[in-house]
Amino acid sequence: MKRMRYLAPCLGLLVLSGCTNLQSPLAALQPRPSLNRSFESAGIQQDREQYYLELTRLQPQAAEPWFQLGNIYVEQNRLEEAEQAFREALHRDDRPQALHNLGLVQVRLGLQAITQARERLPADDPVHEDTRALLQTLLQSAM
Repeated sequence: MKRMRYLAPCLGLLVLSGCTNLQSPLAALQPRPSLNRSFESAGIQQDREQYYLELTRLQPQAAEPWFQLGNIYVEQNRLEEAEQAFREALHRDDRPQALHNLGLVQVRLGLQAITQARERLPADDPVHEDTRALLQTLLQSAM
């Protein structure tokens, strides 16, 4: 329990060091405009996800299709799949943008897990209060 009291400020600082607002950096995870324009200009009506999945099959060592899939999955709030796609992109090319996006996704996944734990913990469980304090610290740090 004492660990949680020390962990909360540390996690808050960690979140702050990566971004100042959890929502806006994640909202900015969009596929690059140049690729989106190519879909429109070429008249391609095909689903972007299917397109990039096919590219991963055709170009197994290319990082860009995995990176774009990660962005698509973030847009759809499919965070576990986004995390895996960014890991695949990093496996192929150590791009700082992919690492950045992976970190943002992991922060969101962590916040979801902590929130779910808080909802499931009985009110008389000592960890319940520690979890509340951690969430409060993280949310205040993000603002």
